[in-house]
Amino acid sequence: MTAADIYSSILAENEIRKKKLQADFDPVTGADAPGERVLLHIPDFALPDQWVPVEMMRNTLVKNILKYGSIRKFISNHPFEDAPPTFEDVEKQLRRIRHKHDFIHWAYMCIRIKAKKGGRVRFKLNYAQVIVFLECEALRKAGRPIDIIICKARQWGGSTFSIFYQMWLALKWKESHSFVVAAQNKTVAKSIVRMLTQAIKTYPAWDLGLPDGEKLQLANVDDTCYELRDSKKQRIRDHDIYVGTIKEPDGIRGFATSGAHYSEVGVWDDTPERRPGDLIRSIAGGIPVMPYTMQVMESTPKGAGNFFHETWRNAKNETSNFKAVFIPWYYIPHDTLPIDDIKEFVTWLVEGKDDEQPSGKWKDSGKHYWWLWTLGATLEGINWYRYKRLSFNDYALMASEAPSDDIEAFQFSGTKVFDFREVDA
Repeated sequence: MTAADIYSSILAENEIRKKKLQADFDPVTGADAPGERVLLHIPDFALPDQWVPVEMMRNTLVKNILKYGSIRKFISNHPFEDAPPTFEDVEKQLRRIRHKHDFIHWAYMCIRIKAKKGGRVRFKLNYAQVIVFLECEALRKAGRPIDIIICKARQWGGSTFSIFYQMWLALKWKESHSFVVAAQNKTVAKSIVRMLTQAIKTYPAWDLGLPDGEKLQLANVDDTCYELRDSKKQRIRDHDIYVGTIKEPDGIRGFATSGAHYSEVGVWDDTPERRPGDLIRSIAGGIPVMPYTMQVMESTPKGAGNFFHETWRNAKNETSNFKAVFIPWYYIPHDTLPIDDIKEFVTWLVEGKDDEQPSGKWKDSGKHYWWLWTLGATLEGINWYRYKRLSFNDYALMASEAPSDDIEAFQFSGTKVFDFREVDA
């Protein structure tokens, strides 16, 4: 290939990667949204054309409406045992059905999250969250426990996705889905639960079969337990959310739950008196092995040989109940930086791809930057990476905060002993 051919092929591939990173789908209609979808056409529905998960098409109400051709014809012609429903009743039920089968749509329509720039916005999944979502959905649809371990870069909303997926299971699939949020300390654990308490304030009550305008709240039962209540402070769901920490392990032992979120396990205290494995086994012991249960263990890498690393290795080797999911920095949409002269940048990247020593002000070799391209990073991502790297004197800190693969992540987040490309994570 000529230099011009190489340049053109890199630019073309970069556009493909950028488009994928943007996660440009419509969470309302479902157009281009992740997962296997089909077109559902109901001419008199608020959204006449929706691309919905294939499982939704098996619903009896959906099949009946399609048989008659519209909502109004269904109401007029179907042999109901009692009085026929109103148009509004049927339309709301269709929305509830879609909320049950389509997490991406439910999250956008029902959940508000805190925006980085302030205020609250609808929850639309980013690319990294989509990756985890697809893994969770594969396990859920296979009838297996949704047990995943996430080794990750920072700041992409991993806890946000995981905690709302747990809530979706509780609200739409399994009413008795109680779960635990466990962290290094209570401040972290409660900050995760706070996402739920804020989102519940604006949750549409009709989605749970309650009157329009009803105000919901996630209220404290005690310092370690929350429950969902209506405006009259009446409990409305048969599930609880528990908060626990490695520092106070006895506070959450022995609860019968259906799920758990273990946050930043890599930084948990590990002493003879308090071992992460003991606490997690205690919580997991109360979670049955059955469909629609969920355990998420997530952390940035914090050194090799600890409990999180050992659990990750077992998951990768498929000798664990957990499914291993790695989220590198280049899956994160905001870890990019515009390039002033794209031709100059590509030339620098290609011409230096075999250089084993850093050049100029950049702290890594040309070979390393080319390796990032081969992994799947965008050009704008590599530009972000080389500038971000300037703020870290120690490569280990960069690898821990923004790992490129799991081998690098664990090898460099502790003390470097071997070439990370020659060892197995």
